[in-house]
Amino acid sequence: MAATIAASLAPCSALAEDRELTFRVLGEYDFAQDATGHGAILARYADRSLFENARLVLHYDTDTLLLGVDEVGRGPLRFIAHLRGEAIFGGLLTDYYQRGVLIPEHGFNASFIEAAAGAKWAASPEHFLTLQVAASRWLFGDSADTAGAPDFRRPNDLWMLQPRLFYTWWNPGTDVSVTQGHAPFPRVDGVILNVELGLDWRSDTEGWGVNRNAASAGTPDFENAPNAIGGGVHVEGRAGVWIGESSDKVPNNAEGIARWQFHLAGGYTSGDDLTYRRVGGMNPYVVPIAGAPWAGWLPEGYVSGEVSIHIPFRDHEFGALGGAAWIHDVCRARGAADDATCENENLSDEGGPDQGRGVYSASIFSELRLGEWQLDTRLGYVLPHVHLTREPHVSLFLSLGRSWAW
Repeated sequence: MAATIAASLAPCSALAEDRELTFRVLGEYDFAQDATGHGAILARYADRSLFENARLVLHYDTDTLLLGVDEVGRGPLRFIAHLRGEAIFGGLLTDYYQRGVLIPEHGFNASFIEAAAGAKWAASPEHFLTLQVAASRWLFGDSADTAGAPDFRRPNDLWMLQPRLFYTWWNPGTDVSVTQGHAPFPRVDGVILNVELGLDWRSDTEGWGVNRNAASAGTPDFENAPNAIGGGVHVEGRAGVWIGESSDKVPNNAEGIARWQFHLAGGYTSGDDLTYRRVGGMNPYVVPIAGAPWAGWLPEGYVSGEVSIHIPFRDHEFGALGGAAWIHDVCRARGAADDATCENENLSDEGGPDQGRGVYSASIFSELRLGEWQLDTRLGYVLPHVHLTREPHVSLFLSLGRSWAW
């Protein structure tokens, strides 16, 4: 599972304390399909007191274990390394959605073990470059529903080598949520920007996934046909600004009467369902589309934007959010009844060119700080769309967590 940029790319020196323990439990459920969904449990321990110039990180997240070190060295250049493994639910490939409907027989089990090393250079207190190279071994297995499916083939086990270059602009403001991992949505009143360039090399390029020629019994034509070398570019940013002046008549600890926040993300990947970004849902592991199924799309290309208004009351916040996304995911946008071959590259409401791929969403939310604990609740809704069935698409997100530092 990938984390938000606020959690994963915060500067190593963001926390002054030697030790930090983070706990969070969350769940998201899609009520358009009998309350299907997922949950996640996070426990993370970071300790820089064990070594003079390094920080040890132990990270558990539901099906993922990570042992890593960062802050290795002195000065603006620091080194990082980790070992990571994920079992069964790698990339959430157990779920395959089409038009927002879960198709169990097209999901399968995925596990991997990964070793990574890299370096992070602080060009200034706000600007960072990170170079990382990860090598992983992927193992796949049929699920109970996938086994025996006549129109589906899972991928072969393979090796992957993935170099990545990140640029980070880190000026998020002063709220503790931007560095505490238990907060799924950072309260930003500055700017966070991350640009990622990556390459993906794989040892196996045999086609896999849904066989688009299964009905005709012709030569197999699988929806995933990766090249040996792929890659992509992805950009994600957050910004926030306070409006008005806080008043003694409304008890809060804020700098204004309300705050606008903006979240933008976009990217393109040349690859397959192993390397495409996960889009859909309201949790910190995906490109968000409120109300949509968790990772309901795995697009080749996407652009997503959200605007939210945050109203503070004491340490709590309440608000509303609107979002729009453009998605290029041909097979998941249309069902077999519409395009059995999944070859229509120009999806539209009427079948015309290059229309109808926009998805629009809205949500209301609350962020309650109950002492040291934080409870987040979001109710999301996707507006009716020709490429989504089982209306209305409504989902509920809940998260509870806290951090300890000493």
